[in-house]
Amino acid sequence: IIGMHAWTEAASVAELGRKTQVPVISFAAPTITPPLLPTRLPFSVRMANDGTAYAKCVADMVRVYSWQRVVVINEEGDYEMLALLSETLQEVGSMIEYRLALPSPSYRTNPGEFIREELNKLIKNTQSRVFIVLQSSLEMVIHLFREAAQLGLVDGESAWIIPERITNLLDSVNKSSISYMEGALGIKTYYSEDSSEYQDFEAQFRKSFRAKYPEEDNRDPGFYALQAYDSIKIVAQAIDRMASGRKTLLTEILSSNFLGLSGEIRFEAAQLLQNPTFRMVNVDKKS
Repeated sequence: IIGMHAWTEAASVAELGRKTQVPVISFAAPTITPPLLPTRLPFSVRMANDGTAYAKCVADMVRVYSWQRVVVINEEGDYEMLALLSETLQEVGSMIEYRLALPSPSYRTNPGEFIREELNKLIKNTQSRVFIVLQSSLEMVIHLFREAAQLGLVDGESAWIIPERITNLLDSVNKSSISYMEGALGIKTYYSEDSSEYQDFEAQFRKSFRAKYPEEDNRDPGFYALQAYDSIKIVAQAIDRMASGRKTLLTEILSSNFLGLSGEIRFEAAQLLQNPTFRMVNVDKKS
């Protein structure tokens, strides 16, 4: 089973994998990996890093710009990442002045109205105009920026940092939605676009995507397409190795060791073994 970009979903599916002894490759990992996770969910394979490197990256940006107070925006329930970021910010002399909790889109019939009310409260109760968006759904982030832009909070006087999970999806977002994010700083997983394998994949992807979705204006594959491609390659190679030995599919998956389109593919304790490199991007008009 391959998929899941949120750890809550990945953990639920991994529990099914444990009961049925089916490997589950997810594109998400817990914010802080519990020591007993491999024992509790032995069939969970995580093609993702925990939240530590991301929190340090955000804190470094805050330190460079000498922002002493920040506003954190995230969906309800993501308390581990909030605690990790708070601790990391304290280490660079900054603090969270205000937290705006977004609901899951499914819980609100009119999320735009709710966000507008919460942003008006924020304007009245805070001085900081540095906004750090933590884990959230793409749908809620688009609602958030649309309302914030209308209230004048996306301008030269404000700073916005959007998370890796959202920035990685911007390649597939309609350009009219991106325009609301003008000036935002995004943290994006770095991958090389120079290899012949990547360039071949990109050309095939764009051709296939254009044929299937001619009305879409963003046709770049994006990081998650590369991860999906690499995950299928992991399974295919593992099955090939099984043909010449007696090891299980899970064992062969965890022994993967190759340079994929999304980066180096190696696992330790069933989690991607990478020292992640991030790319900083700046939203400029519609790109």
